[in-house]
Amino acid sequence: MVKNSALSRALEALIAYSLLVFLWGAWVRISGSGDGCGEHWPFCYGVLIPESAELKLLIENFHRISTKLYGIFVIGLIGAIFWKLPKGHAARSLVLWVFFFTLMEGLIGAVIVLRGLVTDDDSLFRAIMISVHLANTFLLMASIGFCWYSVKFEKPNFSWRKGLNPALRSLTMLIVIIGALGALAALSTTLFPSTSLLEGLAKDFSADSHFLLRLRGLHPFLGVALFIWILSLDLKPTSSFGCKASFAFKSLFALNVGIGMFTLGLLSPTVLKLAHLLFGHLLWLALVFLIADKGQSPEPELSA
Repeated sequence: MVKNSALSRALEALIAYSLLVFLWGAWVRISGSGDGCGEHWPFCYGVLIPESAELKLLIENFHRISTKLYGIFVIGLIGAIFWKLPKGHAARSLVLWVFFFTLMEGLIGAVIVLRGLVTDDDSLFRAIMISVHLANTFLLMASIGFCWYSVKFEKPNFSWRKGLNPALRSLTMLIVIIGALGALAALSTTLFPSTSLLEGLAKDFSADSHFLLRLRGLHPFLGVALFIWILSLDLKPTSSFGCKASFAFKSLFALNVGIGMFTLGLLSPTVLKLAHLLFGHLLWLALVFLIADKGQSPEPELSA
């Protein structure tokens, strides 16, 4: 029987809530609601719940409230883990990383709002912050995933570093890079919508186009190339859980490549953009679980 089931369920709830917060944050950008609270931070016009019923204010403020609740959830989780688990347990340090990346999410959000990097802003600084934001959400999800693994499977001495052999390290870095490029591609379609696929492709290859348009073609190209490489890999999971994680990772990657192609062909409808983001986080989480599984025994390196 698995001990600490309440803690593992709480971490599962945090994973689900994280996905909701991430998707709503994307909806804030897609709907042009990033300036719904003006340049006020952390509250909307200085209050928790403004009287205005303007739609973009409601969308942005809901996101802010959900992130505040997120922070409270994480602080409560830290207390529970330090109370229930003994000194030296891996979850104790991992939950502090969860807290750190949660703080970073708030800091990045503050910079985006206070510097006006919202709605129609197409600056290089916004592109950088969008990329950093995506990378931080991946790191936040990884820290939660590793923490859950150490609690769920009673691994007090768990170390995720043991699971990062050279190939898996390269794979994680490439996925973060492709994810960041995907965030830029999504931003470009929001700022510079096209009326047809051919028009969009013409913009991508035009020397006069905005840098975001010239960059966005890298996301699908590198995504497909990475998927082909992944299909050739023997991921060598070390347990039945690892086998499930490996299968889920490859399956979700294949599914997300397909969603990405449909998103591109249909000129980035909102539903498909959100689905693409959701499955991107899910395949990343599956990779996190695979790394956790690989860290439990000295299995040989990945091979093609």
